[in-house]
Amino acid sequence: DTLFSSALHASPEYFSTYNRRVGDPEDGRPLRFIRAGQSMFQLCYNAIVHIFKSGKLRPIQIERIHEKRGIVGKDAAHSAGNSIFLITGLGVGILNGFDGSLSGVSSADRVIFDDWKASLATIKSGYDSLMNASFFLNATESQMLIIWHSTQVCTMLDGANFVGVTEGPSLDGKNDRVYFVTATGLIVSPDVAETGSGTMWD
Repeated sequence: DTLFSSALHASPEYFSTYNRRVGDPEDGRPLRFIRAGQSMFQLCYNAIVHIFKSGKLRPIQIERIHEKRGIVGKDAAHSAGNSIFLITGLGVGILNGFDGSLSGVSSADRVIFDDWKASLATIKSGYDSLMNASFFLNATESQMLIIWHSTQVCTMLDGANFVGVTEGPSLDGKNDRVYFVTATGLIVSPDVAETGSGTMWD
């Protein structure tokens, strides 16, 4: 079940039994809540649920917009702009935050369905706004799938020996960057300025 606080009460921590959405066992367990556009989306194993308010004084509304389609793992989704990029059972998908439509990135299908099919649940992802690219890390295979949004091209990076991916502001506070973590705790980010040695360890 999904329990949420009252949007009309003075206290944001006021919970009521009326503010509950009873979960559907066919949807599977909810894995992530991600905001995109003016809405929030609950990503489950077998469903995508839209959470929104249609007006200032309207109650929160929850509706399932995609059935039998969901994410393969908790970290296999991230937002960028007004869209959510995620890996579903159909491959890499782009969820539009405005109308809820789901489109696919067919150029990544071979990697998802052939090379990564045994380790899809472990994929981690993040978005780098300075590079305008989405990164999907498969730590099991030490590979990274990169979607370049400006050119609509997918590339593969081998030898990506990272165990984690996260997003956050850059040190100068200008752009949100993607950061990769090694097994020893070293944190690196893509060398956009090309000031380093040209390796993944700068």
